[in-house]
Amino acid sequence: MFSSGLASWVGSAVECLRSAAGLGVLGSKPLATGTMFGVDQSESILDIFRRKLVLEPDDVRQRVRLHLGDMRTFQLDQQFALALIPFRPLQHIEDQLTALTNARPHLVKSGILGFDVFLSEFRYLDQPDGVEKLKSG
Repeated sequence: MFSSGLASWVGSAVECLRSAAGLGVLGSKPLATGTMFGVDQSESILDIFRRKLVLEPDDVRQRVRLHLGDMRTFQLDQQFALALIPFRPLQHIEDQLTALTNARPHLVKSGILGFDVFLSEFRYLDQPDGVEKLKSG
C-alpha cells in the first residue's frame, strides 16, 4: 500500500492527516506509533469508522481523531509531516485541484502529500459485466 511506503520514508511516529478517512481502514504504518487525524464529509461514514475503531486495541483508539469536513474546505489548526488522500477519493469530485490546494496549509514546510489516482481508459470500463478489461499487447 502506498501509504505504508510513505510512512516508512517520513517515519511512522508522525501525526498523519488523512482526507476522505472513509470506513476505517487502519492497517497502514501511519498508525503504527503516530496519530491519525481523519477527515470525511459523511457523518454516517465516520460512524462506521467509529464502530470499527472500538474493535482496535486501546493504544490505537487513543491515536485516532476524526473530524467531519469536506477535503476541499476543511480547516484544522494543525500541520502534519504526512497527509494522505488514499483509495482514489479525488476521482469522485470535479474540483480535485481545490482538494489538493486545501491540503497544503495543513503540511509542515517539508511535509509530504500522498494521493493515488485512477488512470484508466474509460472505454474499457463500459463493459456489460462492469469489469475493466484491458487489451494485451
